[in-house]
This record gives sequence, structure tokens and C-alpha cells, in this order.
Amino acid sequence: MATSELMIVIGLLKDASDKFNRLKREASNALYGGEDSSVYPKKLAERGQLLIDLRSSLAIPLSALKGDELEIVGMIEREISLFAGNAKESLEENNNFGLATLLTHRGREPGEKNDLEKLIEYLESK
Repeated sequence: MATSELMIVIGLLKDASDKFNRLKREASNALYGGEDSSVYPKKLAERGQLLIDLRSSLAIPLSALKGDELEIVGMIEREISLFAGNAKESLEENNNFGLATLLTHRGREPGEKNDLEKLIEYLESK
């Protein structure tokens, strides 16, 4: 059973995941829905920045984890750093494709969870 400290981390990750997915929908609507196409790269950039900012958002809650949960702190930090690194690289290169495919992999099936959703699912099983 997860402690309240871990539940706080999971809650923050869920909030970030919800916003990340909402921004993807908004970007798609801008591109395919006849809206202003300049909105598309802005929404993708917001998604990338969200992943970059996640490290600092989780720093204090992660520092509150104790005992057996300390083992997963390193894993969470590595995953979040990987997410942030990919986002930062795509933002620096102004790579809309990279920003649009953050947290996904080649061969991903429709409806398959992204890496952030998989991380949340893993943490909820703890």
C-alpha cells in the first residue's frame, strides 16, 4: 500500500499526465480542426515545457519519501529526467515531430499508454 507521500507524487504525475494529454488534443484540434494552425506548435511546446518543469515540481514531494519507497525515488527521477531531456532537445531543435511524439515509441498501438501513464500505473501497483 502506497504511503500518503507516494500518493502525493502519484497525484502530481496524474495531473501532469492529464494536462499533457489535453495539450495533445488541443494541438491536434488546431492542426486538423480548422483552427489557427499557429496554435499547433505552441501547444506542442507547452507539452514539452510541462515535462521539463516536472522535475522541479516533484523535487520536494520526492524528498519526503522514506523507507522502502526510497528505492523508487531514483527510478522516478531517472524517468522524469529522460522525459525532460527528450522534451528539451525537441524544443531546442524546434522539432514539432519530436514534441508531438514525446513519451511514445515506434510501433505504439492506438490507445496504448504513454510512458508517463505507464510510470503512474507502475507506482500505483506499489
